[in-house]
Amino acid sequence: MRVILFGYYGFGNAGDEAMLAGLLHGLRALGPAGAEYLVLSGNPKETEELHGVAARPRNAVRELLRASGADAWIFGGGSLLQDVTGPFTLPFYLGVMCLVTLRRRPFALHAQGVGPIDRRLNRRLTGCLVRQAVRISVRDADAKETLARLGVDPDRVHVGADLAFLLPARKAGRAPGTTVRVGVALREWGQTERWLPEIAGGLERFLDQAAGQAVLVPMDPADEPLARRVASRLAGRAAVAAAGAPYNEKLRVLSGSDLVLAMRLHAGVFAALGHVPTVFVAYDPKVRALAERLDAPALDLGDVTAERVASALAVTWRERNTRREALARTVGRLRAAAEEDLRGLVRTLFRL
Repeated sequence: MRVILFGYYGFGNAGDEAMLAGLLHGLRALGPAGAEYLVLSGNPKETEELHGVAARPRNAVRELLRASGADAWIFGGGSLLQDVTGPFTLPFYLGVMCLVTLRRRPFALHAQGVGPIDRRLNRRLTGCLVRQAVRISVRDADAKETLARLGVDPDRVHVGADLAFLLPARKAGRAPGTTVRVGVALREWGQTERWLPEIAGGLERFLDQAAGQAVLVPMDPADEPLARRVASRLAGRAAVAAAGAPYNEKLRVLSGSDLVLAMRLHAGVFAALGHVPTVFVAYDPKVRALAERLDAPALDLGDVTAERVASALAVTWRERNTRREALARTVGRLRAAAEEDLRGLVRTLFRL
């Protein structure tokens, strides 16, 4: 049986590549030995080299659906079902689901983040197409509640965890006595010119107090200009990681930091995999949902100030030992939840 994996893969986003790596790691461990996996990617050659899996361009959807064979499709993980990043994102994914449904191919929605979905038509279409899935799972309770509001039976929706938690465990911490290193992952959002000076100012204040250094990590190539702006303000105390580096290099940097300031959701996941305490900046409900699952502080982007950033970093740093211990337990639970969710997916797809 061939399983087609469809998501935001092959575009250099570290979070999406980590989710694909986690999904493949889990499928290869739990799925039947003879299963074949094919990824639809924005950069098939890079996907094949990075993940060791067959890949095709994303525009091959119709060709694959016309071909004979008992293909099953997996959509996810990640936030595919939302319309806040652009007017075409959600219609694109819903359109592919519609084509898959019309061709009578089974599909599953796996480890999804759902919402925000602001447009009324998009909400109706999403509810209608999600109900066609043979299995539905989400990465947090908020996503399950969102689907319920869209008319999806809550009893059909499984709550797991982000696919990146399926990645192999990281060695936690750094050698004692080294300079405090703060990993930072920001992105453009909303009124950037209002909040960016506040976050940079708060980070600068904390670095002054802790005699620390910052490493700005662009989780997506589009994040690099923002990272360089912050680094220029912290002249001499900040470096910028390579924007084009593979996800596993960014995972190494963040999971090997002492403290992380994360606006990007998967920067927080990467930190958690190394049991690194994190302060989140919540620009989207999915970020706050992850912060709650990790019992980590989350500042609202809408009213963030330099004082709040500096204070949250300082408090989290003081509590670092107890937070590391708690993260070790929490990450273990989330990994177990992600594994159990994937077992359910495997049972469903491979008995069809």
